[in-house]
Amino acid sequence: MVDQKGVITYANPHLGRLLGYGPGDLAQKKVEMLVPESVSSQHVADRERFFANPSQRQMGKGRGLFARHKNGTEIPVEIGLTPIETSQGIQTLATVVDMRHQKEAEARAELFRLLVEASPNGILMADKSGVITYTNHHLEILLGYGGDDLLGKSVEVLVPERVSVAHSSYRHAFFVNPSQRPMGAGRDLYAKCKDGTEIPVEIGLTPIETANGIQTLATVVDIRHRKEAEEAMVRMNLMLEGRVRERTAELEAINSELEGFSYSISHDLRAPLRHLDGFSQLLMDQARDTSNEAIIRYAKIISGSAKKLGELIDELLVFSRVGRTQMEPALVDLNDVVREVVDEVSRTVDKRKIKWQHDRLPMVRGDKNLLTLVMRNLIDNAVKYTGRETVAEIQIGSRENEQDLVVFVKDNGAGFDMKYADKLFRVFQRLHRSDEFEGVGIGLANVRRIINRHGGDTWAEGIIGVGATFSFSLPRRRVNEPQ
Repeated sequence: MVDQKGVITYANPHLGRLLGYGPGDLAQKKVEMLVPESVSSQHVADRERFFANPSQRQMGKGRGLFARHKNGTEIPVEIGLTPIETSQGIQTLATVVDMRHQKEAEARAELFRLLVEASPNGILMADKSGVITYTNHHLEILLGYGGDDLLGKSVEVLVPERVSVAHSSYRHAFFVNPSQRPMGAGRDLYAKCKDGTEIPVEIGLTPIETANGIQTLATVVDIRHRKEAEEAMVRMNLMLEGRVRERTAELEAINSELEGFSYSISHDLRAPLRHLDGFSQLLMDQARDTSNEAIIRYAKIISGSAKKLGELIDELLVFSRVGRTQMEPALVDLNDVVREVVDEVSRTVDKRKIKWQHDRLPMVRGDKNLLTLVMRNLIDNAVKYTGRETVAEIQIGSRENEQDLVVFVKDNGAGFDMKYADKLFRVFQRLHRSDEFEGVGIGLANVRRIINRHGGDTWAEGIIGVGATFSFSLPRRRVNEPQ
């Protein structure tokens, strides 16, 4: 209580605690000591006007007022004034309410509002009955509404009519067990605009505790651009699939023509070759009767060339079939394959000394016939290029890493210059003359083609006069994948 001179005649303990004073500290002090210095003179004038016409001033009119604490800090307060008739004359009873918590709540609410308004997405709040209690400006623009058009309306006005009933049940279920529903769970949702059109959206839901109970904060994201991009991607994929089908049909037609060409080579060229070989044999027989060495030598050259051309045709046909053969993947024990190939090769070189080293090989998944052709080519290659060694040493082994199984065939033969290594697996590419080592230059091309079809790779390492190592890899996943 304060008299007309501004002297405090009474202060309750709560006011003392609020402003940092003890019992009796405020009695008979000027009330302006509790007013911020910046408005002290203004307060004296306001007090004089109040006593000139004393009347009750209700709480709430003191918004934006501050009381000065004993330590000099200022506390936001609300003040209600009531004139009281006392034996010393009229005094004013001032009720002072601490507004700090409310101010903090207002500041948080303002910060929340600013954040929501700054969001690039539409945001609304609705209570458990579905009534919209808040919308940000972005949502209003997104859906074609203005001002406070949506406040107080049911959230179902923003839902397409075909799913309005279902949406109401979803809303009830959400409030039975309110929990955050992350963005992305709202795929294929649509929001209805004011003009009745629909736009694709994603919606995230967050339960918010308010003074009026739990409400849901819905974040609405416009995904029209994403939908357009997805639709464009689908159209592009369909177009690409169409092109792939066209190209596949073209390749099938080309392969069919190549197959026909291969058969034509097989049938049309073999008859003339047989004639060349047969007549060259007759020519040699007649030349022997006349002891004409020149004719015998020419006839042998013709016969040898015919046989070589026949081998070349055979290899080309194999190369052609490797690319067309339908693969039949299964688990293959390479140890069995190697033993079979080594037995075959050993029977053809029984007079040579070959030291075989056959390490334990892994199980692989692939076409057994094609992988057998790979091992036969690599082992034949090693046997051929060790032909000039007193004792040929051939090792067949493997190694593994996280991605691949690697199989190799190593020999101590002629080797090769590494600068030409890229030519080894090409058709008709040979690094040695035919008079040094036989061959037509297709075997390694077959190896690469087969391993590529199995998803692997091929490579070679060599040193002239020391030997060579030919390797291929197969993906480890092929061992475990189902048939």
